[in-house]
Amino acid sequence: MLDTPRLAELEPESEGKMIEWFDDLALGMRFKTGEVSVTKEEIKRFAAEFDPQPFHLDETAAQKTILKGLAASGWHTAAISMNLIVKIRPFGPQPLMGLGVDDLRWMTPVRPGDVLHVEGEVVELIPSRTKPQGIAKVKWTTYNQRGEAVYTFTPIGIPRPSFLILPADLAIPTLWGNSRLPAGKLTSQNFEAASSSLPRRKPSARWATSSKVAEPRSPARCFLGTL
Repeated sequence: MLDTPRLAELEPESEGKMIEWFDDLALGMRFKTGEVSVTKEEIKRFAAEFDPQPFHLDETAAQKTILKGLAASGWHTAAISMNLIVKIRPFGPQPLMGLGVDDLRWMTPVRPGDVLHVEGEVVELIPSRTKPQGIAKVKWTTYNQRGEAVYTFTPIGIPRPSFLILPADLAIPTLWGNSRLPAGKLTSQNFEAASSSLPRRKPSARWATSSKVAEPRSPARCFLGTL
């Protein structure tokens, strides 16, 4: 089994804004990961299991190839890069899920002893009007200790937005019965504001415990928690 890359004692950098929703992202926003050192043993171990070619396995044989020396598999570089990105959680609590990858390129061989880090920039944001997410493209580039770009890729990410598009006839089941909210964007903020103005009925018996009425959760938390 492959070891998890060992991160150096370097704090990952971002622009200081907590990213939790699609709406928190902005064009030009940048991310930067910590660092990892690539060893000869790790290069050979990965190649033996996933990409068994001479230039990844044997120094002497590698000298006779186009790479002119031992180099990491491109998929090893990709796996290291993904590991570094996941550790900084660019989409906050959202998983890094996507529809595919654009513009994947390997530019420079990764050699034993190289120290890699990854930098990202948000290059495209496309909110969805029909599904509970948008498309976010972040161009990630992996650099070695000399500042040379070794690998780049742009995933088509799908973090969810902080709102839903409500049809005009949608009824929201709440403690007070089926209530209707204004059509359009629903956020946790305007849900609280809108629901506070809805007519309220006496809580039903199922909320009662002996002589006390159980305190229900916030309607916004109940609703948004189902997204």
